[in-house]
Amino acid sequence: MQTLNISLTKEQYTVINELVDKWGFANRSEFFRALIRALIQPSELSQPLKFQRPPIKNPKKIMQAFKDSRVYNKKFLTSLEKGLSRSTHISSKQSK
Repeated sequence: MQTLNISLTKEQYTVINELVDKWGFANRSEFFRALIRALIQPSELSQPLKFQRPPIKNPKKIMQAFKDSRVYNKKFLTSLEKGLSRSTHISSKQSK
């Protein structure tokens, strides 16, 4: 992987850090890679996002998959786990 250094204003730096936390990126590099992917493939963003129910309903398996990806930060994972515990679709009784 290549390294690229850029200069940002203090305001830009602050906004990027806030977006990294808000959107659950593991770090700024992951944020910029996602941004570049979106610019390269704009057709994916031109359509409204469609949410689908996850094929797995077991919260432990879902959480493990997100952790294994090593993309999401601890704050996001904690929030996800809390949301899964409140979900009417996800159930710890499901074995899928």
